[in-house]
Amino acid sequence: MDQTVSVRYSLSELTAGKTASIIALDGGRGFREKMNGQGLFPGTEITVVHTGGNGGMMLISLGSSRLMIGQKMAEKILIKEIV
Repeated sequence: MDQTVSVRYSLSELTAGKTASIIALDGGRGFREKMNGQGLFPGTEITVVHTGGNGGMMLISLGSSRLMIGQKMAEKILIKEIV
């Protein structure tokens, strides 16, 4: 099955119901370790379940897990949307 991929800049730009693959974690060592500890690595496929709007939290799912991600963290997670 072919998947069309369009590059996005950050997870914070993705809307609810959209799926993407992480391409990079654009932060310092502590940020990358924290994200890795939550299962977020380059290549991980995630889906946005809910967005909190302007500066709010995002609820994302990866596999059977769900995580809340703050806006500032979401801005540092670079993704490519899977359409």
